[in-house]
Amino acid sequence: GNLVAVLAHANRGDQVILGDKTHLYQWEAGHLSSLASCVMTPVPNQDDGTIALADLEAAVCPDDPHYPRARMIALENTHGGCAGAA
Repeated sequence: GNLVAVLAHANRGDQVILGDKTHLYQWEAGHLSSLASCVMTPVPNQDDGTIALADLEAAVCPDDPHYPRARMIALENTHGGCAGAA
């Protein structure tokens, strides 16, 4: 389901920002890169599973044709990497 969601919201070469402890980043065999051709940009997850807004803002690539276009922020509603926190 996660890959389908990314394919529905992002295009090849787009940037997907996600937590560094998310299932999508850690345990899905890099399919965002290999199958969806998206650039993953991990940002630190807090202990409670959240992501600091400053980290999200800093992760967005500049509006420049040499960088991927920030298209999606992938969040998890139950966070296995943070003891089930949301």
